[in-house]
Amino acid sequence: MEHADVTGATVEEQPNGRLRRSLSQRQLVLICLGNVVGAGIYGLVGQMSAHVGGAIWIPFLVALALAILTVFSYAELSSKYPRAGGAATYVHQAFRAPFVTFMVMFAMVASAVNSASTLSLAAGGYIEEVLSVPTLVTAVFVIIVLGTIIVLGVSLSARFNSVLTVIELGGLALVILAAIAAIMVGTGAVGNLTDFAATGGGAEAGAADASVIAAVVAATSLAFFAFVGFEDAANMAEETRNPARACARALVIALLTAAALYLTIAVLASVVVGGDQLATSSAPLLEVLRQSPLAVPAALFTVIAALAVGNGVLINLLSASRMLYGMADQKVLHGSLATVHPTRHTPWIAAVAVTAVAMIFVFTGRLAVLATTTVALLLIVFAMVNVSVLVLRREQVDHKHFRAPTALPVLGAVVCVALLTQQEAEVLLRVVVVLLVGVALWAVNRVAIRRTAALR
Repeated sequence: MEHADVTGATVEEQPNGRLRRSLSQRQLVLICLGNVVGAGIYGLVGQMSAHVGGAIWIPFLVALALAILTVFSYAELSSKYPRAGGAATYVHQAFRAPFVTFMVMFAMVASAVNSASTLSLAAGGYIEEVLSVPTLVTAVFVIIVLGTIIVLGVSLSARFNSVLTVIELGGLALVILAAIAAIMVGTGAVGNLTDFAATGGGAEAGAADASVIAAVVAATSLAFFAFVGFEDAANMAEETRNPARACARALVIALLTAAALYLTIAVLASVVVGGDQLATSSAPLLEVLRQSPLAVPAALFTVIAALAVGNGVLINLLSASRMLYGMADQKVLHGSLATVHPTRHTPWIAAVAVTAVAMIFVFTGRLAVLATTTVALLLIVFAMVNVSVLVLRREQVDHKHFRAPTALPVLGAVVCVALLTQQEAEVLLRVVVVLLVGVALWAVNRVAIRRTAALR
């Protein structure tokens, strides 16, 4: 059956050299959900507990509220401008400033590739628990395999993502069942949910209050990383059927589904295990299974966790390649990155480029630093997206689209800047270095484009 896009063209009628609209709303939801529900919930619960003890549900709730502000901005822009490129496309549309567009695109690509490299190392760490293979070797292998998949086609990538998403959601369901079984036999304590032991309980009232607030802010930054990935629906808009409706719905459905899982697991894990034990474990969700009367093999859950984290690698590589394609298609980057494979209909040169850079990052970065740098870069991008919504309100399009309440993008921009200022100095320094690299690349890119134009 043929599916019309917002311009009236069907999938079969997409012009040569353009991306094919082959993704359904369900596949788009799974792509977003597969990226959101991954390393965050599987790997950050313990680090959050180190800040707020057993009250890990609080930063998840705060992070959800913050994410929703930006989600509505993405929902409006992705339905209004259904093109590949995501945030960089919207900023370009709003400001028509090539340098600003390039820097936003560079920040987005850097954050996605950083995240893919980080998650590949995390997947390698999980696999090392089962097989005697060095983490670095596994990480490079994971990137190569998943990079090959995104070159072969978006439909194959979507099917592969769908399978991995079902597996990782199954793993979380297993954690929930194990926790409920543990509670039914009397394991755990409800009081853990309000235990801020990690903030220093013996302080005076005023100091304790300030300590709790600081702890929640620090844990919220980690929880916010767990929600990152909702923006990938926008990056896949040009390959989605009926994007004006599907993108906004996919964003909201994926975020709320992830939030429900996060809050449920945060509460159950805290009750069953407690903040102290979660904070000292490198595999916090595995601790829940160990406290449960259900005989779940640790090796089985380790494999599930590795696949869940690996799914994030797939989606980040997929997203980064589409961002490069989108900006090259708008003449912001060299045109070769907009090359679409004649039979696979994928931006294969862009896909190969991000895969190669991800492998380089694996050898140069550390998990924790790459993860927090990703958050800081995305906060800058999200702030720009929220501002772009307001700027583009004056521009009309010839199709219906979602419109967010004006107060939400305003609050979203303010919150992103405020949260950015709370990052550690080391992280902010790395962000500055990354952006300076972007400035240098911009200068080189402009020279190359001018020379190419002069030779024609």
